[in-house]
Amino acid sequence: MDGVKPAVILSIPLVWGVRNFIRSGLAENLGQDFHVIFAIPVEGKESLLLEGVPETDIWILEKPSRSRAFAWLMRILKSAHSRRYPTKSDPIFNAWLHRSITLKQKLRNIFFDILGYAAANQFIFALLDRKAQEVFRRNIQPKVFNLLQETKPILGLSTSYVVDWEWTLFQAMKMLNIPIATHILSFDNLTSRGYIPLKHFDRYFVWQTRMADELKRLYQIEEHRIVITGTPQFDFHTQEKFHWSREKTCQVIGLRYPKPYLVYCANHIAISPNEPQLLNQILTELGKDDKFADYQWVLRLHPMDQYERWAELTGRFEQLVISHPWAHNDKTSFWAVPTGDDLALLGNTLRYAKATLTVASTVALDSAIVDTPIICIGFHPNVGSHEDRFYHDAHFSHHYFPIMQTQAVPLAGNIESLKKLLADVIENPDTLKEERDRLVIELCGVVDGQSGNRIITAITNTIHHNGVNAGDLKHVRSEN
Repeated sequence: MDGVKPAVILSIPLVWGVRNFIRSGLAENLGQDFHVIFAIPVEGKESLLLEGVPETDIWILEKPSRSRAFAWLMRILKSAHSRRYPTKSDPIFNAWLHRSITLKQKLRNIFFDILGYAAANQFIFALLDRKAQEVFRRNIQPKVFNLLQETKPILGLSTSYVVDWEWTLFQAMKMLNIPIATHILSFDNLTSRGYIPLKHFDRYFVWQTRMADELKRLYQIEEHRIVITGTPQFDFHTQEKFHWSREKTCQVIGLRYPKPYLVYCANHIAISPNEPQLLNQILTELGKDDKFADYQWVLRLHPMDQYERWAELTGRFEQLVISHPWAHNDKTSFWAVPTGDDLALLGNTLRYAKATLTVASTVALDSAIVDTPIICIGFHPNVGSHEDRFYHDAHFSHHYFPIMQTQAVPLAGNIESLKKLLADVIENPDTLKEERDRLVIELCGVVDGQSGNRIITAITNTIHHNGVNAGDLKHVRSEN
């Protein structure tokens, strides 16, 4: 029917997609030419309705119940993939994640390692991969096909394909010959998550050439299917409308202006379960040193962390203020609808800090973009523990080592080293400026506030390339 906009499905299973594709304005701009349908978890429905999204434009992403056959096949494929493409991350994260497993779990891991060794053969791997997809497709609910056939979308965009809630939708779209694309959420997703079944996308939108090269090497994706767009998450740091004055930033955080401050950016509880002990040591020891005694501290929490685990530190240190990225329920921290001010808060908090401290966090990239010195912490007060070793070794994992290689981020191996490094960057904040600039160029891609617009252009080009229109879909029969 003339005048009806063709439909595009935007799949957003996690809060990161809300940030990158809704709050960035990308979805609104896309809506000028297309009818945007949001595929989200049920936990997000009410919040999108409050945002003014019509209920008819909201699809619920069902969390799949994996069959045992599919779970086994995926585990074998992940084991085989790690043998075909080993990285420095494998022994580091395996030692950390398996630090307290039972004998039964160890034997099971050995069993899958043996199967993975056999499945690393190119032909066996391809056979098992096809089999896994067949098993998965048989579990696609008929209502998914019905929705697609009724709406006739001309493209689907994945924003977090590392989450299997999206897989059913995009497998169904592929079966209906609907073009599909994915924006790789983070620069480490192609290696830190192990094998992901993503070879079936028509287009891949990535931050920079390093990610493009990994797609080609690890998944044999042809170059013409890859588009370098950057990421909208950095647009919030560079667009003028998100810039605040130092005075406003201090007011929002709850700091005393113009007194200087330092930022500690925490990690997720699954990665650093006893990290509050580390910050307790840092604040205690640096509080005894006259060089740091007058500094205020901001504890910036990880957006998906359990916020409550840090609460006891506020009563212990009067110079410490906790900064919550946005409001969330700890049990459903994967979803939220942060405001524009919530998203502006990170860049401005880092921009006016004297330094950023963190344990192997990619917030180092955010800090480099706003040109604030960064120090990584490679130790834990429980010296010699699994956690102590992991805090050090994580900086040399496959995805984090490129950050370290730029030499923009010095690593503190103990509390005395941290004091010295911190004193140096406070006294000479521009010492590593060139290295920070190189870090941004090599890992972040183009950071100019226009990543969202490049993604819209890439989406439009993908639609035109495939010559698809709303009334010309070649449907296939559901396997259900």
